[in-house]
Amino acid sequence: MRYVIGAAALAAIVSSACGQTVHFSNGRDIWTSTDAGASFAKLGAVTSVSDRHVLGDFGVVGLGYHAGLNSYFASGSNGHLYTVTGLGTANVALSFYKDLGSSTISFEFVGDDFVGVRGNDLVAFDVVANGALHVINTNTGLSSVPSTALVDDGYYGIIENGRLYRINNAGAATLIGNTGTGGLHQAGGSGLNNVYYHGAGYQLAGDDVVRFGTVNTQTAAFTLLSETNIGTAKGQMGLVVVVPAPSAGAAMTLGGLFVARRRRR
Repeated sequence: MRYVIGAAALAAIVSSACGQTVHFSNGRDIWTSTDAGASFAKLGAVTSVSDRHVLGDFGVVGLGYHAGLNSYFASGSNGHLYTVTGLGTANVALSFYKDLGSSTISFEFVGDDFVGVRGNDLVAFDVVANGALHVINTNTGLSSVPSTALVDDGYYGIIENGRLYRINNAGAATLIGNTGTGGLHQAGGSGLNNVYYHGAGYQLAGDDVVRFGTVNTQTAAFTLLSETNIGTAKGQMGLVVVVPAPSAGAAMTLGGLFVARRRRR
């Protein structure tokens, strides 16, 4: 099975049934688009966490959907993985699923496997069986990867300076090019229908605008689809795309998050 890593600070989900829906997280806040990412509104927030363990300063750092389990997942900056209910509503609830050891802000589902970036490590476990977590590679070589996506031809990650890399199952990274989104400290990525969807924010530069678009995995060119001023950037984000809607049995991949360098270690 081929693994590829990604990372992000923007969490988003896109679905298509009677239109496309995108969700991204900003700390505990959840922003939603019902027009395929053309515009977003803050519809809800995380109001319930089952294990009484605080999410940490950056809240929800990754979002994803596993079609086989028909479940949404979120990773928290506290190092825990949760199942998610209520996305797109005022009240989003998180139920504890697994302790990942430390903040794992970048993850994808590869078949039944959860594959994520935990610091510099590439880690995995069977999410269906909730099996033991194991380390694939102790050093991916990319220390800050705020956006990732799994597409048909591989696994990709965009680091803080905007450069796009392809990452193989051993964790080795090959430079593709520069997306022009350099300087980002919040970002998220997700693959769908062989398209890399990318959301980028520039919190430490005092810019609280999330830029959502697509990335060409052959040239690294970024195409902007929308800009959203979120008011105050509260933490990490992650990006996910699904078609059709999960309720219709959709298959989807997640671009989870990787912590920016300002993250506490």
